[in-house]
This record gives sequence, structure tokens and C-alpha cells, in this order.
Amino acid sequence: MPEPIDPERRFLDVVVVPLVRDSMLWPILAVFVGHLVAGLSFALVVALSERRAAALLAVAFALFLTAQGVRTELRVRGKPAALTWILAATWLLSAAVAIAARHWNVF
Repeated sequence: MPEPIDPERRFLDVVVVPLVRDSMLWPILAVFVGHLVAGLSFALVVALSERRAAALLAVAFALFLTAQGVRTELRVRGKPAALTWILAATWLLSAAVAIAARHWNVF
């Protein structure tokens, strides 16, 4: 009988790894990360400056999903790999955009 396929391993192997390895898919990854950065930076600015409940919940949910993604990758791969670095870059870019937006009073 064949071994059951772990859905988390399948997600990492079928969705995440091709986005990093295949250079033809890098624009798709860039657009995806860009959208995440735009939404997350807005939520960060509103959550930290105005303390709105919806923005605080959005940031908390994003942190939870990030922790789940990193935990899954560490469990499956045993070390930080593509998903962890994509999530780290997303958070760093979001923080930089939020700081810049606050500095120049964009939000």
C-alpha cells in the first residue's frame, strides 16, 4: 500500500519550491509578496498608530499564519528554507514600508 502523502509537504514541494527555483515564476512571487507587503504595511501603520481593533486583529492573524508556516517548514524540512525566507522578507519589507509611510505621512 502506498504511503499517505503529507499535505503540508506536498504544499511546500508543489507550490513554494517551484516559485523559488523556476526563474519564470519569480514575477508571480514578486507580485504576491508585493500585495502582502501593501496590505500588511497598511495594517501595521493603522494598528500601531491608531490602535484600531480590526488592524490589530489583522496583524495578530498575520503573525499567527507566519508562525504556522515557519513551524510547518521546520517540521517538514528540519531547517528554515524557502517559505521561511519569503515570510521573513515579507515582514521586513512591510515594516520598512510602514516606517516610510509613517515618516512621510502617507497613511
